Amino acid sequence: TAAIEHAAEDSARARLHYLRGKARAQRDQLEMAVTDFETAAGLQPTFGAAYLEWGRSLAGGTDPIASETVLRKAANLMPDSFEAHHLYGSQLLRNGNPEAAVEPLRRANQLEPSNQIAGYALGRALRAAGKADEARDVLSGLAAAASRRILHESKINEAGRLNNLGLEAQSAGNIELALRRYEEAAAIAPRNIDFHRNAALALCRLERWDEAKARLRKVLRMAPGDVDATKALYIALDHAPD
Repeated sequence: TAAIEHAAEDSARARLHYLRGKARAQRDQLEMAVTDFETAAGLQPTFGAAYLEWGRSLAGGTDPIASETVLRKAANLMPDSFEAHHLYGSQLLRNGNPEAAVEPLRRANQLEPSNQIAGYALGRALRAAGKADEARDVLSGLAAAASRRILHESKINEAGRLNNLGLEAQSAGNIELALRRYEEAAAIAPRNIDFHRNAALALCRLERWDEAKARLRKVLRMAPGDVDATKALYIALDHAPD
C-alpha cells in the first residue's frame, strides 16, 4: 500500500495495484482483487493482463455477467493470448451465449491446437450454436488426436519396458541380449538418446568397436557433449582408430 502511494507514475501504480490484486485473488479476496484490477486498468487502459485478471475475478464469483465485457477487452488487447480468448469464450459459453463464444474459442484453438479443454469448449459452443457439422469436425479431430496420443504413449511405455529388460540382461552379464533389447527400444523411440547410448555402450562391452564408434557418433549428434558417449568414443577410437 505504501509503495502504491509513493509511486510517481500511473504505469507504476497500475502495476502495483495489479500485483496486489493478484495476491488478494490468491487468498480468495475477490472483491478487493476486483477493485485493484479495475484501478490498474483505469490507470493504464492498455494493460491487458489487468483486464484479464479483473475479468477472471468477476467470473470467479462477484459478477459472472459483467466479466464478459472485461474479458472481451482483455482479448482485444491481447490478440495472441490463448488464455484471454479461452477465458472470454468459456465465460460466454457458461453464461448461455454460445453464438458469441464461438469466435474467441476458435481463436484460442488456433493459438493452441493441442489444448483439448479449449477444443472441447469450441465443439460444445459450435454444437449449441447450431453449427453441428463444424462441431463434429472439431470433436472428431480431438478424438483422433487423443487416439494418436494414446498410441504414442503406449509405444513409449513399451520402449521403456524393453530398455529395462536390457538393463536387467546387462546386470546378469548377458550383453548380447541387452543389446537386442536396447536396439528394440531405440527402434520404437528413435529420439530417445538413452536407448541409443545404452546400445552404443553395449557394443563397446562386446568389443564391436567399429559399430560402437558409429553409434556413439550418432549419440553425440543428438546430444553434443554427452559425457558417457564422449568417454566411450575415446575408448573405441583407442581400440579401432579411424
